[in-house]
Amino acid sequence: MRESPDPTPPARPEFTIDVPVLADADALAALHTRVWREAYTGIVPSFAYDDVSLGRRRTMWRRMLDPERERTVRERLRIGRDAEGAPVGFLMIGTGRDEDAPHPLELQALNVGREFHGTGLAQALVAELLGDRPAYLWVVEDNPRARRFYEKVGFRADGGAKVDPSLEDLREIRMSR
Repeated sequence: MRESPDPTPPARPEFTIDVPVLADADALAALHTRVWREAYTGIVPSFAYDDVSLGRRRTMWRRMLDPERERTVRERLRIGRDAEGAPVGFLMIGTGRDEDAPHPLELQALNVGREFHGTGLAQALVAELLGDRPAYLWVVEDNPRARRFYEKVGFRADGGAKVDPSLEDLREIRMSR
């Protein structure tokens, strides 16, 4: 006798979204480094996600989440947390950093742990902080998963491209909406 498949789909991980605080800095640095390792091993040099880069990211996140910058953090950052409150993703936006920016607003970073891919967390982060405002972003050309996700939330390749010499001439393309 064959067993019938379980009709109940597996539960999706639960998450919440809020504004990060200084106490999240070290966990965000670890997440940031881990996500880069998951996404870019074999694409970017390992120094972009090694222990030294983890130290630099700790410093960056501590500086960024300084309580004196609370207003800026509230305007620019959102964090996704798992059911226990641990960081599992983040989104950062800001004023465009390029002279020829197609829009004033840039999606500067979106990182979600592999265990939360496909859960809706990345879309929820974008909806929460960016909404439907026009913006642009840079994405590694050789990252089709990320490119498909950005297309899903309304971004399209707009012809902009650049090469990052600090990452062994990594090619990035610009997407806008």
